[in-house]
Amino acid sequence: MRRAKHLTLLLVWLLAGPVAAGPAQAPKPRAARPAADAPETAVEPVPFSFYIEELSLSSRGRVILEDSFDSAGRFQPAEVGGKPAGAARYFLSLGRLGGPNVKGGALRVDQSDTINAYGTFVSKFVLPVDERGRLAFSGEELFGDLLLSVRVRAPALRGHERLKIGIGDMATMGALASISLQKDSISLQRQGRAAWDEVLLDRVDISRMANLQEVELTLKIDARGQFSGLTKIRGGGKEQEFALRADDPWARISPDNPNLSANVFVEALPKPRIFALYPQSLPLEKLRQLKGAVPLRIVGTGFAPDTEVEVVPPGGGPAAPIQASEVKLLTANTYLSAKVTLPEAGAGDYSVRVTTGEQSTLRRNIIHVY
Repeated sequence: MRRAKHLTLLLVWLLAGPVAAGPAQAPKPRAARPAADAPETAVEPVPFSFYIEELSLSSRGRVILEDSFDSAGRFQPAEVGGKPAGAARYFLSLGRLGGPNVKGGALRVDQSDTINAYGTFVSKFVLPVDERGRLAFSGEELFGDLLLSVRVRAPALRGHERLKIGIGDMATMGALASISLQKDSISLQRQGRAAWDEVLLDRVDISRMANLQEVELTLKIDARGQFSGLTKIRGGGKEQEFALRADDPWARISPDNPNLSANVFVEALPKPRIFALYPQSLPLEKLRQLKGAVPLRIVGTGFAPDTEVEVVPPGGGPAAPIQASEVKLLTANTYLSAKVTLPEAGAGDYSVRVTTGEQSTLRRNIIHVY
């Protein structure tokens, strides 16, 4: 957390740096920002929902846990390891999931069940591996045709929400292996060298598959710790099956690890927000030197590789927004760079709009050209 806070302070300091401007001039007084702008800086999750109809964990042909969520109001499997669950419950690691989420033969997870963790809204729970409620296991204990599966009802994905199942390290909180469902794709990955990095190992494009009725994800781990994935997709009266594999050193978990856990993880980006932007003011002399081409640096949240940036000319009149080019995501979902071409004689206050998926935000009068 401290590292993330320091990174944010550094980015804000960079954005506040001086412009190599022409002759020093006092900027004209700026009107107070309307109160209506205040909510545009509030960090909120994008609305989404997943309906999990079935969840199972097995090893070496033995069923450890199988839950079809038929017991309304009960966030607990009926049996674990072939015995009554007793004290064995799902351990809520992040979020607000509980009994009310189990209804109608499914576990419903939506944005209200998540919490803001490092700028991403998440919910995560850990599966018990015996009737006593034990969560941690070793690779030597369960690897060898270990299967972790989830079946999801009629997913309709609109943005960057994601459902992920995987094996984690309880000592480091790292995601060692996972398969995930997101808009347009199903992917196999593991955590990279940094907590916010992932190494993509394989991917299935589902962008042209409409009217999905069910998606089943399965993560497989053999006795050596090599992992792979399998997905079954049902829709339009057809069933399609895709294998996800990787011949890569990253696609392996050490069987010696004694701190493993089986997890279900849901995450979504926040609605896009702009906290700070550089340059905040720009003399016309400098704009002419740049021939109108102004580099932008934006700190905020809810940014993704497909984020678009527009600059809205002063006055809010009929002039079309100016589309920024070279938009690049630089740090997680919080830092963008872009380039925009402004009219060289265009003094006034410009607004900036950022759009990610179906969500957008507008910060009014955030660039002052004088």
